[in-house]
Amino acid sequence: MRSSREGPRSSDHIPFNRFIDNSALIDLPLSGRKFTWYKGDGLSMSRLDRFLLSEEWCLTWPNCIQMTQLRGLSDHYPLINGWGGFVLKEKFKSIKLALKEWHRAHSQNLSSRIDTLKVRISVIEGKGEEEDLSKTEHEELHGITSDIHSLSHMNASISWQQSRSLWLKEGDANSKYFHSVIASRRR
Repeated sequence: MRSSREGPRSSDHIPFNRFIDNSALIDLPLSGRKFTWYKGDGLSMSRLDRFLLSEEWCLTWPNCIQMTQLRGLSDHYPLINGWGGFVLKEKFKSIKLALKEWHRAHSQNLSSRIDTLKVRISVIEGKGEEEDLSKTEHEELHGITSDIHSLSHMNASISWQQSRSLWLKEGDANSKYFHSVIASRRR
């Protein structure tokens, strides 16, 4: 049985292997071939190309495999990260759920988050009317203002996207209106 490298050996791989171990990375099993690189003389071969994944990634996609493709003129076999028997539709469902969760965590209650920041600005500015603000308070005021701008921009972007989505849905229901708008855009 051949190892993952055939031909002359060196100790250059030791620090890299230590990095993989320290990072708790998992080398995804290779399907199709044992080696990914072949020297032209056929005497040296190695598994140079690989996917290194975290344990969390492997738990999220347990049926993930890496497969080799035909190499053609290259000395490397191309690798493809595959998903076993899963259908594309199931992958999209998984992504959709993850995006919905991300959306809930990052963009829900933007208005209340903006209002909270406005109250904090009011408190700091009220203090500034009575006494000089410290450097830290000035920096906090600047940071809060920047946060409000970012959140307001995000809120406007989300509102625009939602209005476009609603318009497209209603436009489909009212096809005469939908087609007249499209026709006017073409002119």
